Amino acid sequence: MQKEIGFKIKTLRLENKMTQEELGKRLGVSDAYISHMESGRRKISIDFLEVIADILEVTLPYFFTDKLTEFHLNEKEIAWIKYYKVLEKEGFTIDDIRLWVEIAKSVKKNI
Repeated sequence: MQKEIGFKIKTLRLENKMTQEELGKRLGVSDAYISHMESGRRKISIDFLEVIADILEVTLPYFFTDKLTEFHLNEKEIAWIKYYKVLEKEGFTIDDIRLWVEIAKSVKKNI
């Protein structure tokens, strides 16, 4: 259950274009703490989850449903998140991906 909740936190954070550091600042915790929550390595109290829900603009029950449709993502967005998970397992970070996008934009601009 922790991993599923962590995945939902991460998905919502990314939908809201927030970094782990930004969410951590709003919650008063470190980005490492956010990383541990998102990966399921940190247990989250209901009270703390309620604060997270408020920040990410969802209801508390959202974290306890198994319906993928609750994510309000289309197929393409879900595919991007799944691909990100693959890259993350390979050791890449969101900053790596941002750098690749900037390089691709620069190359495309100069073609």
